[in-house]
Amino acid sequence: MTFNFKKETLDAIVSADKESTRILKLMKNSALQELFNMEPMQVSGRVMLDICVKLNEDFRKLNKDFRREIAVNAVNIRHNQPGGSRDKQQQIRDIWATGKYSSRDICAEEEYDALGMSFSTARKALRNTPNP
Repeated sequence: MTFNFKKETLDAIVSADKESTRILKLMKNSALQELFNMEPMQVSGRVMLDICVKLNEDFRKLNKDFRREIAVNAVNIRHNQPGGSRDKQQQIRDIWATGKYSSRDICAEEEYDALGMSFSTARKALRNTPNP
Protein backbone atom coordinates (compact mmCIF):
# COMPACT_ATOMS: atom_id res chain seq x y z
CA MET A 1 0.00 0.00 0.00
CA THR A 2 1.43 3.37 -0.93
CA PHE A 3 0.34 6.84 -0.03
CA ASN A 4 0.63 9.77 -2.37
CA PHE A 5 1.12 12.82 -0.20
CA LYS A 6 1.79 16.20 -1.68
CA LYS A 7 5.46 16.85 -0.97
CA GLU A 8 6.10 20.28 0.41
CA THR A 9 9.32 22.02 -0.19
CA LEU A 10 11.41 23.25 2.68
CA ASP A 11 10.66 26.82 1.60
CA ALA A 12 6.90 26.21 1.91
CA ILE A 13 7.31 24.77 5.40
CA VAL A 14 9.52 27.65 6.54
CA SER A 15 7.11 30.15 5.00
CA ALA A 16 4.14 28.58 6.81
CA ASP A 17 6.08 28.62 10.07
CA LYS A 18 6.90 32.32 9.69
CA GLU A 19 3.30 33.15 8.79
CA SER A 20 1.88 31.20 11.74
CA THR A 21 4.36 32.90 14.09
CA ARG A 22 3.35 36.31 12.72
CA ILE A 23 -0.36 35.56 13.16
CA LEU A 24 0.12 34.28 16.72
CA LYS A 25 2.11 37.39 17.68
CA LEU A 26 -0.65 39.53 16.20
CA MET A 27 -3.25 37.62 18.21
CA LYS A 28 -1.27 37.78 21.46
CA ASN A 29 -0.61 41.50 21.15
CA SER A 30 -4.22 42.45 20.32
CA ALA A 31 -7.19 42.99 22.56
CA LEU A 32 -10.15 40.70 22.00
CA GLN A 33 -12.23 43.52 20.52
CA GLU A 34 -9.45 44.33 18.05
CA LEU A 35 -9.43 40.71 16.90
CA PHE A 36 -13.19 40.82 16.23
CA ASN A 37 -12.82 44.03 14.25
CA MET A 38 -10.01 42.70 12.04
CA GLU A 39 -10.56 41.87 8.42
CA PRO A 40 -10.70 38.12 7.81
CA MET A 41 -7.52 36.68 6.36
CA GLN A 42 -7.01 33.63 4.28
CA VAL A 43 -4.40 31.17 5.41
CA SER A 44 -3.32 27.81 4.08
CA GLY A 45 -4.02 24.54 5.81
CA ARG A 46 -0.34 24.24 6.67
CA VAL A 47 -0.41 27.62 8.44
CA MET A 48 -3.53 26.62 10.37
CA LEU A 49 -1.89 23.36 11.36
CA ASP A 50 1.22 25.22 12.56
CA ILE A 51 -0.96 27.60 14.60
CA CYS A 52 -2.78 24.68 16.23
CA VAL A 53 0.48 22.90 17.05
CA LYS A 54 2.03 26.05 18.55
CA LEU A 55 -1.08 26.82 20.61
CA ASN A 56 -1.12 23.24 21.88
CA GLU A 57 2.56 23.51 22.90
CA ASP A 58 1.86 26.79 24.71
CA PHE A 59 -1.13 25.23 26.49
CA ARG A 60 0.85 22.17 27.57
CA LYS A 61 3.65 24.33 28.96
CA LEU A 62 1.18 26.58 30.77
CA ASN A 63 -0.68 23.56 32.15
CA LYS A 64 2.58 21.93 33.30
CA ASP A 65 3.78 25.13 35.01
CA PHE A 66 0.38 25.59 36.65
CA ARG A 67 0.30 22.02 38.00
CA ARG A 68 3.88 22.37 39.27
CA GLU A 69 3.04 25.60 41.10
CA ILE A 70 0.00 24.01 42.75
CA ALA A 71 2.06 21.00 43.85
CA VAL A 72 4.84 23.16 45.30
CA ASN A 73 2.32 25.27 47.20
CA ALA A 74 0.61 22.16 48.59
CA VAL A 75 3.92 20.71 49.79
CA ASN A 76 4.91 23.99 51.44
CA ILE A 77 1.54 24.26 53.18
CA ARG A 78 1.89 20.74 54.56
CA HIS A 79 5.49 21.16 55.73
CA ASN A 80 4.94 24.64 57.20
CA GLN A 81 1.85 23.84 59.27
CA PRO A 82 2.16 23.58 63.07
CA GLY A 83 3.51 20.12 63.85
CA GLY A 84 4.80 19.78 60.29
CA SER A 85 8.31 18.72 59.41
CA ARG A 86 9.75 22.24 59.42
CA ASP A 87 8.18 22.97 62.80
CA LYS A 88 9.65 19.77 64.25
CA GLN A 89 13.09 20.63 62.87
CA GLN A 90 12.92 24.03 64.52
CA GLN A 91 11.81 22.48 67.80
CA ILE A 92 14.81 20.14 67.96
CA ARG A 93 17.13 23.00 67.03
CA ASP A 94 15.64 25.06 69.86
CA ILE A 95 16.17 22.18 72.29
CA TRP A 96 19.81 21.86 71.15
CA ALA A 97 20.32 25.62 71.59
CA THR A 98 19.37 25.41 75.29
CA GLY A 99 22.70 23.70 76.02
CA LYS A 100 21.04 20.83 77.88
CA TYR A 101 22.92 18.23 75.83
CA SER A 102 26.66 17.80 75.34
CA SER A 103 26.41 16.45 71.77
CA ARG A 104 24.01 16.61 68.87
CA ASP A 105 23.77 12.81 68.80
CA ILE A 106 22.64 12.65 72.44
CA CYS A 107 20.17 15.49 71.85
CA ALA A 108 18.67 13.72 68.82
CA GLU A 109 18.59 10.37 70.62
CA GLU A 110 16.81 11.72 73.69
CA GLU A 111 14.31 14.01 71.91
CA TYR A 112 13.37 12.41 68.58
CA ASP A 113 10.57 10.22 69.92
CA ALA A 114 8.92 13.04 71.89
CA LEU A 115 8.83 15.16 68.74
CA GLY A 116 7.41 12.36 66.59
CA MET A 117 10.33 12.10 64.23
CA SER A 118 12.95 9.48 63.45
CA PHE A 119 16.42 9.62 64.96
CA SER A 120 18.07 10.19 61.57
CA THR A 121 15.69 13.06 60.76
CA ALA A 122 16.34 14.65 64.15
CA ARG A 123 20.09 14.27 63.68
CA LYS A 124 19.95 15.75 60.17
CA ALA A 125 18.01 18.73 61.53
CA LEU A 126 20.92 19.42 63.89
CA ARG A 127 23.53 19.49 61.15
CA ASN A 128 25.42 22.76 60.81
CA THR A 129 23.78 24.25 63.90
CA PRO A 130 26.02 26.40 66.05
CA ASN A 131 27.19 25.13 69.40
CA PRO A 132 25.03 26.39 72.30
